[in-house]
Amino acid sequence: MCDVDTSSELKCEKGTVGCKDDCTLAGSSILASSPSFCGDGIVGMGEWGDCESDTGGDQGGNPVQVATSIGESEIINPLTK
Repeated sequence: MCDVDTSSELKCEKGTVGCKDDCTLAGSSILASSPSFCGDGIVGMGEWGDCESDTGGDQGGNPVQVATSIGESEIINPLTK
């Protein structure tokens, strides 16, 4: 993808944080130095901006999934979600 002339929002500059060697976004990752989660309202490093969209519907055929987890445990720190 690095040599392909496109204005894709999924393309990034090789060597930057959150960008894979093929110049595509690495995606959300809990294992990143600064973890990012699709759907948390914050566009993290390597995330596609539409990952945070709450409009639902068709995402244009891009491989994006948003999951909502509902736990039954007690909230220990209300500052974290």
